[in-house]
Amino acid sequence: MHDLLPVIAAGIVSGSAYALLALGIVIIFRSTDTVNFAIGDTATLGVFVSVTAMQAGAPVAVALLIAIAFSGLFGIATERLLVRPLGPGHKSLFIALVVTIGLGLLIH
Repeated sequence: MHDLLPVIAAGIVSGSAYALLALGIVIIFRSTDTVNFAIGDTATLGVFVSVTAMQAGAPVAVALLIAIAFSGLFGIATERLLVRPLGPGHKSLFIALVVTIGLGLLIH
């Protein structure tokens, strides 16, 4: 019974992370009409950048800002360089899905 509060806190933290990723998928889909299957890998890459910055001596707040900036720029670059050149239409929607799956595999 004494482990209940840490388990609840861990559940809230995990649920919040899942909710943020789901919200990111919805926002990306509504703005580009493409489901980005690489969003989890992009988030993981941002965490990797943050941990690398902290190991290099950056404070936690600075590492967090670096990770946010990196992930944002990486997402913009993905949309501009990989998804947007495909153009509109149902055929390009499927191709964009495959491209984002490939990007996720490349990041992984």
